[in-house]
Amino acid sequence: MAESDAATVADVLVWADLRGVDSHGVSRVSMYLRLIDDGDLNMTPAMKIATETPAVVLVDADRAAGPVAMTMAMGAAVRKARDAASAWPW
Repeated sequence: MAESDAATVADVLVWADLRGVDSHGVSRVSMYLRLIDDGDLNMTPAMKIATETPAVVLVDADRAAGPVAMTMAMGAAVRKARDAASAWPW
């Protein structure tokens, strides 16, 4: 995967472990490797906004790694919240 995407995944996994949420930490590396091997995780996703309203954003993550998809979705939600005072990333 792109170096920036790998860095995002690594940051999220380490962040989770450092905060005691081991179920979402580096223990997930083996799961990510399995998803890659099975072809279920897209290493080069073409993520896009599928639908949007003034306060809702639906992201087509194209089977990206969860932390990568959520980073995009939350960025979009924050932009929406600035304009609409509320937002829902889906």
